[in-house]
Amino acid sequence: MKVLVAHPQQQHSYMLARALLAGGHDVTYMTTVYGGPGSLTRIATHFLGGNDRSKAEGRYMAGFPDARVLQRYEVLGLLSLLLLRVDKSKRFYSALNRWIDRHFGMKVAKNAKRGGFEAVVCYNEHALAAFEELGRTAPEIARVLDVSASMKPYHAKLFLEDIEANPRLPATRKREFIDYFKDGLGEAFDEVAASDWFLSPSAHVDKSLQFCGAIDDAIIRCPYGSNFEADKDNSATHSPVRFVYCGRASMSKGIHHLLRATDTLEPGSFELTIIGAYDNADGFLTPYLNKYEFTGNVLKSRVKEIMSEQDVMVFPSLTDGMSLACLEALACGLPLLTTSANGASDYVVEGSNGFVLEPGDEIAMAERMRWCINHPRELAAMKIAAVKSAREITWDAYNERVAAAFVRIGGGRPLER
Repeated sequence: MKVLVAHPQQQHSYMLARALLAGGHDVTYMTTVYGGPGSLTRIATHFLGGNDRSKAEGRYMAGFPDARVLQRYEVLGLLSLLLLRVDKSKRFYSALNRWIDRHFGMKVAKNAKRGGFEAVVCYNEHALAAFEELGRTAPEIARVLDVSASMKPYHAKLFLEDIEANPRLPATRKREFIDYFKDGLGEAFDEVAASDWFLSPSAHVDKSLQFCGAIDDAIIRCPYGSNFEADKDNSATHSPVRFVYCGRASMSKGIHHLLRATDTLEPGSFELTIIGAYDNADGFLTPYLNKYEFTGNVLKSRVKEIMSEQDVMVFPSLTDGMSLACLEALACGLPLLTTSANGASDYVVEGSNGFVLEPGDEIAMAERMRWCINHPRELAAMKIAAVKSAREITWDAYNERVAAAFVRIGGGRPLER
């Protein structure tokens, strides 16, 4: 099957392109920023250092033929990455990305028609222009929406429910929720309507697609793999018990619920490490900065080192399509204490390799954390079970799912009931 995979940014699009190539498909990959030979991206990489350089070097697919990569709007893509760092208001960054999405999408549609492609894969929040143009001018080309995060309207529903349940949250934290939805709510419904098929990593994303009007038969489950190889043995526990959170310390990830749950635990009975970026301009985190370890952003290699020294991964997200950090935690031998709104909960066997809570349930979260503190022997068994489950969460398994998905896609469009 001749397939065009297109993403103006990155996400897990490299993994899909590689999976399709490994499955024998005729694949072309299209993007903006890419470190191919002679590209501005590769030249710019030489002037970076530390974490920035590591991220830039990640903008390249080893083993994927350079001749199969198309770049459009590279300069604007690089400018977008710069604005992400310096434009605190995100005003110019958001406006630029809207322009890129629209014009990049039209280029995708043009290339798909001109190149005789049978299917085009785009990503939620970036697909609308391409898919609407293809629907008008080349409806025979299958339009596949690869959905990594749950759809924005479903995000909004869950976030507003959390605000309603927590009216005393600081205004800055409520804005953290709402600012995400300045653009794109209505477009999400249009994006679903313009798509023929959907690749979903989890039951949580399935629900968000159904919420936006996707029919069940058009949704194909393709869970992701872990970027960490499963440890051989990490059953030793610590006293006090070590909990770790990995991700941006934001309201959407439920950081407020985690911190309030820890307020009810006995001091000295546990430790908490928070890996990832955080913003304390409003002082919301001040009471916790001296109580727990906040690492800020760290290199991926350092993330694994830190995780391997912990006991439990706690991730109370309000909505997460499939937290790769949680999959990586399992590989490090960490049971998951997470919510049903995190796609990674699909991998949790209750009481065996973790526990699944309802989003925002701080009482249940504190109870489960207290259980981990008081049951070191059972916790050690859960750590062994976590590693065992991680051995099934591989990119090879993802490749097999993708292969099966495109057999279905190649067979024709789903029947609407």
